[in-house]
Amino acid sequence: MKQQSLTCTHLEIREQTTHYLQSINRLVLGQHAQEVSIMLPKYGGIKARFAAFGLFTSTGEKYILSVENLITAKGTLMAFEGEWDSDVAIKASYPSITACFPGLSQSTYRGLLVELLAIMYRVLTIFDSQDTDDNSAAGINGRMTVDCYEVLTDVEWIEDMMHEYDRESIT
Repeated sequence: MKQQSLTCTHLEIREQTTHYLQSINRLVLGQHAQEVSIMLPKYGGIKARFAAFGLFTSTGEKYILSVENLITAKGTLMAFEGEWDSDVAIKASYPSITACFPGLSQSTYRGLLVELLAIMYRVLTIFDSQDTDDNSAAGINGRMTVDCYEVLTDVEWIEDMMHEYDRESIT
């Protein structure tokens, strides 16, 4: 997974995203994007904007993720090339949220991550959400469908990954 990251203002995020999308426009076979602006009164009135793009191109998968603090007008923009999975999603999201919203409690970071990962889940499941496995044993046929991104909506998993990331960053 190749990653590029940039800390910038809202306008710079828009400009860089547009520039990136235009630079790969001829390669894009399919795409889905979702953006949401939220205010969280429960967490002191935090205002945030999250955007996630999933792009499938003739040269591989590409993803764009932006996290913005609408109060300070600062944010992060990340572009990824290669296969995406849940671990990559949270390992990119958590440091971006802590950088854009410094000094918050763990429960506030968890709340922001839940919102961001829900957006990522919706984008990712448009293209690549389910593995289907047909099994047959002892005359019984069965089909099992697994949603490989469902973990992005699991609050306990999010908390576990936050703790794991915090432990790794200390050592």
